Amino acid sequence: MKAKVITILDDEKSVAESNRLIESSKKVWNKFDIEPFEASTPKTIKGEMTFHQIAWNYPWNGQEVVDFATGLTKVGYQTAVPEKRIACFMSHYRLWLECITHEEDFLIFEHDAVFLRKLNLDVLESSTRSVVALNRPQRGATPRADTYQQKIEESATSAECVVDVPYIRSQAHPAGLPGNSAYYLRPSGAKKLVSLVHDYGAWPNDAIMCKQLMPRALGCLYPAATIVQVSQSSTTQ
Repeated sequence: MKAKVITILDDEKSVAESNRLIESSKKVWNKFDIEPFEASTPKTIKGEMTFHQIAWNYPWNGQEVVDFATGLTKVGYQTAVPEKRIACFMSHYRLWLECITHEEDFLIFEHDAVFLRKLNLDVLESSTRSVVALNRPQRGATPRADTYQQKIEESATSAECVVDVPYIRSQAHPAGLPGNSAYYLRPSGAKKLVSLVHDYGAWPNDAIMCKQLMPRALGCLYPAATIVQVSQSSTTQ
Protein backbone atom coordinates (compact mmCIF):
# COMPACT_ATOMS: atom_id res chain seq x y z
CA MET A 1 0.00 0.00 0.00
CA LYS A 2 1.24 3.48 -0.90
CA ALA A 3 0.49 6.62 1.13
CA LYS A 4 0.78 10.06 -0.47
CA VAL A 5 0.19 13.59 0.79
CA ILE A 6 -0.56 16.25 -1.84
CA THR A 7 1.95 19.04 -1.22
CA ILE A 8 2.66 22.37 -2.92
CA LEU A 9 6.41 21.99 -2.77
CA ASP A 10 7.26 25.68 -3.20
CA ASP A 11 4.75 26.78 -0.53
CA GLU A 12 6.17 26.86 3.01
CA LYS A 13 2.74 26.53 4.62
CA SER A 14 1.80 23.51 2.53
CA VAL A 15 5.12 21.82 3.27
CA ALA A 16 4.77 22.57 7.01
CA GLU A 17 1.26 21.11 7.12
CA SER A 18 2.36 18.01 5.21
CA ASN A 19 5.18 17.52 7.69
CA ARG A 20 2.68 17.88 10.54
CA LEU A 21 0.55 15.14 8.99
CA ILE A 22 3.57 12.86 8.60
CA GLU A 23 4.64 13.46 12.20
CA SER A 24 1.10 12.81 13.48
CA SER A 25 1.13 9.48 11.63
CA LYS A 26 4.39 8.51 13.29
CA LYS A 27 3.09 9.50 16.74
CA VAL A 28 0.17 7.09 16.48
CA TRP A 29 2.50 4.30 15.24
CA ASN A 30 1.02 3.79 11.82
CA LYS A 31 2.61 0.96 9.85
CA PHE A 32 3.15 2.95 6.65
CA ASP A 33 5.27 5.88 5.51
CA ILE A 34 3.60 8.91 3.93
CA GLU A 35 5.42 10.41 0.96
CA PRO A 36 4.90 13.95 -0.40
CA PHE A 37 3.24 14.10 -3.82
CA GLU A 38 3.85 17.23 -5.87
CA ALA A 39 0.56 19.08 -6.23
CA SER A 40 -0.86 20.47 -9.43
CA THR A 41 -0.95 24.27 -9.40
CA PRO A 42 -2.74 27.01 -11.32
CA LYS A 43 0.37 27.22 -13.51
CA THR A 44 0.31 23.53 -14.47
CA ILE A 45 -3.39 22.71 -14.85
CA LYS A 46 -3.85 23.87 -18.45
CA GLY A 47 -1.14 21.58 -19.75
CA GLU A 48 -2.23 18.69 -17.52
CA MET A 49 -5.87 18.87 -18.58
CA THR A 50 -4.89 19.10 -22.23
CA PHE A 51 -2.58 16.10 -21.85
CA HIS A 52 -5.30 14.02 -20.16
CA GLN A 53 -7.99 15.28 -22.56
CA ILE A 54 -10.41 16.44 -19.86
CA ALA A 55 -12.32 19.69 -19.38
CA TRP A 56 -13.89 21.37 -16.35
CA ASN A 57 -17.68 20.88 -16.20
CA TYR A 58 -18.89 22.35 -12.90
CA PRO A 59 -20.43 25.75 -12.01
CA TRP A 60 -18.80 28.39 -9.82
CA ASN A 61 -19.71 30.39 -6.70
CA GLY A 62 -23.24 29.35 -5.86
CA GLN A 63 -24.46 28.80 -9.41
CA GLU A 64 -26.90 25.88 -9.59
CA VAL A 65 -27.06 23.69 -12.67
CA VAL A 66 -28.97 20.48 -13.35
CA ASP A 67 -26.63 18.03 -15.03
CA PHE A 68 -28.85 16.22 -17.49
CA ALA A 69 -26.30 13.46 -18.10
CA THR A 70 -26.38 12.35 -14.46
CA GLY A 71 -29.64 13.88 -13.19
CA LEU A 72 -27.71 15.54 -10.34
CA THR A 73 -27.94 19.17 -9.26
CA LYS A 74 -24.50 20.77 -9.25
CA VAL A 75 -24.06 23.77 -6.94
CA GLY A 76 -20.83 25.72 -7.34
CA TYR A 77 -18.45 26.03 -4.40
CA GLN A 78 -17.42 29.46 -3.18
CA THR A 79 -14.00 29.84 -4.75
CA ALA A 80 -12.07 33.11 -5.04
CA VAL A 81 -9.51 31.62 -7.46
CA PRO A 82 -11.13 28.91 -9.62
CA GLU A 83 -7.74 27.70 -10.82
CA LYS A 84 -6.93 26.54 -7.27
CA ARG A 85 -10.06 24.41 -7.17
CA ILE A 86 -9.14 22.87 -10.52
CA ALA A 87 -5.57 22.28 -9.32
CA CYS A 88 -6.93 20.42 -6.28
CA PHE A 89 -8.98 18.19 -8.57
CA MET A 90 -6.01 17.56 -10.85
CA SER A 91 -3.81 16.54 -7.92
CA HIS A 92 -6.32 13.90 -6.89
CA TYR A 93 -6.91 12.82 -10.50
CA ARG A 94 -3.18 12.24 -11.03
CA LEU A 95 -3.08 10.09 -7.90
CA TRP A 96 -6.04 8.07 -9.16
CA LEU A 97 -4.01 7.38 -12.28
CA GLU A 98 -1.02 6.31 -10.17
CA CYS A 99 -3.25 3.95 -8.19
CA ILE A 100 -4.34 2.34 -11.47
CA THR A 101 -0.80 2.19 -12.85
CA HIS A 102 0.65 0.57 -9.73
CA GLU A 103 -2.39 -1.73 -9.28
CA GLU A 104 -2.03 -1.10 -5.57
CA ASP A 105 -4.22 0.34 -2.82
CA PHE A 106 -3.47 3.98 -1.97
CA LEU A 107 -3.95 6.22 1.06
CA ILE A 108 -4.44 9.75 -0.26
CA PHE A 109 -4.10 12.83 1.93
CA GLU A 110 -4.32 16.56 1.42
CA HIS A 111 -1.74 18.55 3.35
CA ASP A 112 -4.28 19.74 5.92
CA ALA A 113 -5.12 16.29 7.31
CA VAL A 114 -3.82 15.11 10.70
CA PHE A 115 -4.15 11.78 12.51
CA LEU A 116 -6.25 11.28 15.63
CA ARG A 117 -5.41 7.61 16.13
CA LYS A 118 -3.64 4.66 14.59
CA LEU A 119 -5.20 3.50 11.34
CA ASN A 120 -6.32 -0.13 11.38
CA LEU A 121 -5.53 -1.25 7.84
CA ASP A 122 -7.27 -4.59 8.38
CA VAL A 123 -10.62 -2.82 8.71
CA LEU A 124 -10.09 -1.02 5.40
CA GLU A 125 -8.82 -4.07 3.52
CA SER A 126 -11.65 -6.30 4.74
CA SER A 127 -14.28 -3.81 3.61
CA THR A 128 -16.09 -4.28 0.29
CA ARG A 129 -15.84 -0.52 -0.44
CA SER A 130 -13.42 0.78 -3.04
CA VAL A 131 -13.19 4.26 -1.44
CA VAL A 132 -13.26 4.83 2.33
CA ALA A 133 -13.16 8.22 4.05
CA LEU A 134 -10.81 8.46 7.02
CA ASN A 135 -11.96 11.94 8.08
CA ARG A 136 -14.36 12.87 10.86
CA PRO A 137 -17.14 15.23 9.72
CA GLN A 138 -16.21 18.78 10.75
CA ARG A 139 -17.91 22.13 10.54
CA GLY A 140 -16.32 24.14 7.77
CA ALA A 141 -15.24 20.99 5.94
CA THR A 142 -18.44 18.94 5.85
CA PRO A 143 -21.97 20.22 5.11
CA ARG A 144 -24.23 19.52 8.12
CA ALA A 145 -21.33 17.89 9.93
CA ASP A 146 -23.26 17.07 13.12
CA THR A 147 -26.01 15.29 11.18
CA TYR A 148 -23.40 13.46 9.11
CA GLN A 149 -21.61 12.24 12.24
CA GLN A 150 -24.89 11.16 13.84
CA LYS A 151 -25.80 9.07 10.80
CA ILE A 152 -22.37 7.41 10.81
CA GLU A 153 -22.75 6.51 14.50
CA GLU A 154 -26.26 5.14 13.93
CA SER A 155 -24.96 2.92 11.11
CA ALA A 156 -21.98 1.50 13.01
CA THR A 157 -22.26 -2.23 13.63
CA SER A 158 -19.14 -2.66 15.75
CA ALA A 159 -16.52 -0.71 17.69
CA GLU A 160 -14.53 -0.25 14.48
CA CYS A 161 -16.01 -0.66 11.03
CA VAL A 162 -16.77 0.89 7.63
CA VAL A 163 -20.28 2.28 7.15
CA ASP A 164 -22.16 3.54 4.13
CA VAL A 165 -21.93 7.19 3.07
CA PRO A 166 -25.25 8.73 4.20
CA TYR A 167 -27.55 11.10 2.39
CA ILE A 168 -27.47 14.46 4.18
CA ARG A 169 -29.21 16.63 1.62
CA SER A 170 -31.64 15.91 -1.19
CA GLN A 171 -30.68 12.89 -3.26
CA ALA A 172 -30.49 15.28 -6.22
CA HIS A 173 -27.25 16.67 -4.77
CA PRO A 174 -23.99 14.68 -4.89
CA ALA A 175 -23.57 12.76 -1.62
CA GLY A 176 -19.86 12.51 -0.97
CA LEU A 177 -17.33 11.79 1.75
CA PRO A 178 -17.09 13.93 4.90
CA GLY A 179 -14.19 15.82 3.36
CA ASN A 180 -11.62 14.46 0.93
CA SER A 181 -8.53 15.32 2.95
CA ALA A 182 -7.94 11.65 3.72
CA TYR A 183 -9.23 8.50 2.07
CA TYR A 184 -8.38 4.91 1.19
CA LEU A 185 -8.58 4.04 -2.51
CA ARG A 186 -8.54 0.73 -4.33
CA PRO A 187 -7.59 0.47 -8.02
CA SER A 188 -11.20 -0.46 -8.81
CA GLY A 189 -12.35 2.82 -7.27
CA ALA A 190 -9.67 4.76 -9.13
CA LYS A 191 -10.73 3.21 -12.44
CA LYS A 192 -14.35 4.15 -11.79
CA LEU A 193 -13.42 7.74 -10.91
CA VAL A 194 -11.31 8.20 -14.04
CA SER A 195 -14.16 6.77 -16.11
CA LEU A 196 -16.63 9.20 -14.54
CA VAL A 197 -14.38 12.16 -15.33
CA HIS A 198 -14.13 11.15 -18.96
CA ASP A 199 -17.89 10.57 -19.15
CA TYR A 200 -19.07 13.74 -17.38
CA GLY A 201 -16.10 16.10 -17.28
CA ALA A 202 -13.99 17.33 -14.38
CA TRP A 203 -15.87 18.19 -11.17
CA PRO A 204 -14.46 18.99 -7.72
CA ASN A 205 -13.10 15.68 -6.48
CA ASP A 206 -15.54 15.57 -3.56
CA ALA A 207 -18.47 15.98 -5.98
CA ILE A 208 -17.53 13.47 -8.69
CA MET A 209 -16.73 11.00 -5.88
CA CYS A 210 -20.36 10.67 -4.81
CA LYS A 211 -22.77 7.94 -3.75
CA GLN A 212 -25.06 8.43 -6.73
CA LEU A 213 -22.31 7.89 -9.32
CA MET A 214 -20.49 5.22 -7.29
CA PRO A 215 -23.26 3.12 -5.71
CA ARG A 216 -22.10 0.69 -3.00
CA ALA A 217 -18.51 1.86 -3.51
CA LEU A 218 -18.13 4.62 -0.90
CA GLY A 219 -17.74 4.20 2.84
CA CYS A 220 -16.71 6.04 6.00
CA LEU A 221 -14.36 4.68 8.62
CA TYR A 222 -15.85 4.54 12.12
CA PRO A 223 -14.45 5.91 14.30
CA ALA A 224 -12.60 8.37 12.10
CA ALA A 225 -8.80 8.31 12.03
CA THR A 226 -8.14 11.87 10.83
CA ILE A 227 -9.41 15.43 11.05
CA VAL A 228 -8.61 18.60 9.12
CA GLN A 229 -5.94 20.86 10.60
CA VAL A 230 -7.17 24.32 11.53
CA SER A 231 -5.99 26.47 8.63
CA GLN A 232 -7.31 28.47 5.72
CA SER A 233 -8.28 26.41 2.71
CA SER A 234 -5.94 26.68 -0.25
CA THR A 235 -8.91 26.36 -2.65
CA THR A 236 -11.30 28.96 -1.20
CA GLN A 237 -8.89 31.78 -0.48
